[in-house]
Amino acid sequence: LEPANTDAAKGLAYTYLYKGAFSKAASAFEKLVQKYPASTEYRIALALAYMNLQKKNRAQAQFEKVLAIDGSNSEAKKYNEQIKSGKGILELSAVGGFSGSDDVSKFGLRQIQVGYHVNNEVFVYGRYDNSLAQDNYFFLKNNFNSNGFVGGAYARWHRLIGSKFEYGYRTLPGSTDQNIYQTEQIIFLPKNFSFKFGGSIITARQLQDEWMMMGGTSIPAGKKIKIEPNYYFVHRLYNEHRFLLNISYAATPKSSITAGLLSGSEKNTKTNLTSNVFAVYAYSNFHIKGAFSGLVLGRYEKDAFDRNTFIAAAGFRIALDTKRF
Repeated sequence: LEPANTDAAKGLAYTYLYKGAFSKAASAFEKLVQKYPASTEYRIALALAYMNLQKKNRAQAQFEKVLAIDGSNSEAKKYNEQIKSGKGILELSAVGGFSGSDDVSKFGLRQIQVGYHVNNEVFVYGRYDNSLAQDNYFFLKNNFNSNGFVGGAYARWHRLIGSKFEYGYRTLPGSTDQNIYQTEQIIFLPKNFSFKFGGSIITARQLQDEWMMMGGTSIPAGKKIKIEPNYYFVHRLYNEHRFLLNISYAATPKSSITAGLLSGSEKNTKTNLTSNVFAVYAYSNFHIKGAFSGLVLGRYEKDAFDRNTFIAAAGFRIALDTKRF
């Protein structure tokens, strides 16, 4: 009835925002900002709609315009600092550990990773991974190394969807090289629920191709606990199944403890019978001070050949804010 009624336009825009219709809220507040460019209220509401759409660069631009109008606006300052805190962070992590299986054992470097937070939504990384050689009985017994190099990226490109893509190159004994392609998609649901699915393909000229498909969910049990069941279907020479259950406890925003178990099937190539594999594990990430964090983990596994493997490892992570240099 009254297309120019500002109160109705404002009320509708806030209703969209509170309902979670963030695209409609952004469009409505954009019109209000165009009509009232000096209004800090409309710019903050527009920025909040952008944040929920994972358009944090646009949100930051609005918060900075608010601060240009009113430098003391505490709400704009708070959210602007939150956005800035996720940009330009360079991470370096390293993990070393002990692996023992029956009568053989090995100690050494397991993993080194360098990653960079482009912004709050995008993280790119490269990783050297030697864990296969640390955990595989054949490699342990023969003192072989398996060098793996991985490059990947994670992006939360929509408020409901995050995607991870990886490419890896791994060397095995006997001049065997493997190419590993892996992806994982995460669907973010209301009330901190989420669902993920993905898979991988491993190719090599000298070996049969392998592939894996997986799916899982994250179920909140209170404010600090998450229960995460996952299922993996693996095709190597034979079809294999894995069920993994994680229970995570977030002690603080920067520290967590996770315990879990793995159960599944694997073909024993000596007896040609399918046997069970079983593992229990626990690991903890914890903040030490400033840019430094630590990691400890332990794992016990029994494979289809009735071999027992014990793993203990520890590491550190440094997160540097490159904006300060």
